[in-house]
Amino acid sequence: MPRWLFLILVTALALSVVGGVLIVLRSPRSSTPQPDPAAVTAPAAPAPRAR
Repeated sequence: MPRWLFLILVTALALSVVGGVLIVLRSPRSSTPQPDPAAVTAPAAPAPRAR
């Protein structure tokens, strides 16, 4: 493996590790689990009014 390719791979790996660490450190630490935004559904349509 050429030296320049090895350096590119090591640099990419290091940047991905640093990015993952920053994401973990910046995430809010809460004791209660947050609701999943994907699980929230739109409110149901109102029932039709009787005349």
